Amino acid sequence: MLDTLAGRVLLAEDCLDNQRLIASLLRRWGLTVAVAGDGRQAVDAALASREVGEPFDLILMDMQMPVLDGYEATRELRRRGWTGPIHALTANAMFGDQKFCLDAGCTGYARKPIERTALHALLAESLSRRSADVTIEPSRSRESSAESATAFSANSTGTPGVYSRSVALERTGGDQALCDEILGLVLSEGVQWLGLIREFVAAENFKQARRVAHSAKSSADNIGALRAREAFWNIERAAIEADAPATAAALEQAVAPLEELLDALRCRG
Repeated sequence: MLDTLAGRVLLAEDCLDNQRLIASLLRRWGLTVAVAGDGRQAVDAALASREVGEPFDLILMDMQMPVLDGYEATRELRRRGWTGPIHALTANAMFGDQKFCLDAGCTGYARKPIERTALHALLAESLSRRSADVTIEPSRSRESSAESATAFSANSTGTPGVYSRSVALERTGGDQALCDEILGLVLSEGVQWLGLIREFVAAENFKQARRVAHSAKSSADNIGALRAREAFWNIERAAIEADAPATAAALEQAVAPLEELLDALRCRG
């Protein structure tokens, strides 16, 4: 059982499936949520809320976003006098990213893929609690095995290494409808990933190539797509080093696992 939280949260996240997933969790916990799709939108929305006398109680800031990334957006907000909590969202724990987030002015830090209990605990440090309790999973998600079998085709359980419906369901707190929506969003976004990265690499814009690879890696992680996750992690690492040959090689190696994932999602039933 988790306490219901009270407050207005600005979620800054450019990846559509992460937007939908995280916003759904926040609303389930009783929070009012506004969404910004890039760092500039986040800064503008936060300052506008303060201007009208209703500042957000908390900002969740993805650190890899277009226009302004989360580091730049957080620094600008702090320079302009924003004193409220800003919690970073990032998947780069292995790079000591927590220190970078805190140095930029973030109050706290949450890793992606989102772990619901940990995120709730982080938010509860900054937001007031109501007396009522809520469960992590909605009751409508408690289907029997027989019900699940009739609701979804055999392929919809996923393919080991390609994607896993059970992982996607765990990420969504057992919400079947939200799980299907997330899988659909990954499919619709996934067809663009490699093309976008190629364009950025051709323009020697490795920062944006890294951002797209990072976002793709996070989306793959959300649905247990282990092969695609590893492929985009290899692209991200090469882009971090601004190594054009290594990035090009990693892109080619990502074609097969991504196509395998997209084909499985198209056939999920």
